[in-house]
Amino acid sequence: AVLIIVMSVMNGFRTDLTNKIIGLNPHLVLQFNNIQELKSIKKKLSEKYLNIETTETLSGEGIILTKEKVKGVIIKGINKKDKSQSFLNKEIIKGNLKDFSEEKVMIGGELAYNLNLEIGDKINIVSSSFVNTPFGSIPKQENFIITGIFNSGFYEFDQNLIYLELKDAQSIFNKRENDVDLELFLEDPFLAEKYKKEIKSFNQNILISTWSDTNKSFFNALKVERNVMFTILTLIIIVA
Repeated sequence: AVLIIVMSVMNGFRTDLTNKIIGLNPHLVLQFNNIQELKSIKKKLSEKYLNIETTETLSGEGIILTKEKVKGVIIKGINKKDKSQSFLNKEIIKGNLKDFSEEKVMIGGELAYNLNLEIGDKINIVSSSFVNTPFGSIPKQENFIITGIFNSGFYEFDQNLIYLELKDAQSIFNKRENDVDLELFLEDPFLAEKYKKEIKSFNQNILISTWSDTNKSFFNALKVERNVMFTILTLIIIVA
């Protein structure tokens, strides 16, 4: 009974963490060299896989400036109209996804707490891209209003991740329409590796990463811990 309980707790712990990571991350991320490749792959995916949801996103690094503090963050541009973004509804603790639009931003609960921010506050975001001025190159920056605060259950995400509308992200990073990534959401996330191989056969030039690739170090740590637990429990069985 003790062995069964210990194994159940460990498996439940791993499943809970995995579900949280899958809930916040796309199951597959595709990166392209040009807009033609993006359109071609989207067409093939819609024809061959009816159960895959796709969304165009753009990510980068930036800095949040408030009246009192400065914080480096990861900026992710999304299109709230995509069904795949519905997971945000489950994570939002203040505000509403319906209010999310251009010139609005959604931030994590830990970040809001550390910077003393609330719904309706205005923040200045400085991106990692530069613009040319008569005084030289300066980082591009824009003002946004906080429209939502989310809590994913992961401190790293809630402390360092913010969401902008896709057009705002393209503007602040000075990117074009063909600079976006294509994110895929599957009915069964654990089939991501299978889909990765199949999609790779369409075009070898596409860079594809799965949710397990993105969080490789985390899952390696879980795997090591699980193997150690298995060894310890095996020894306990032998002693018993």
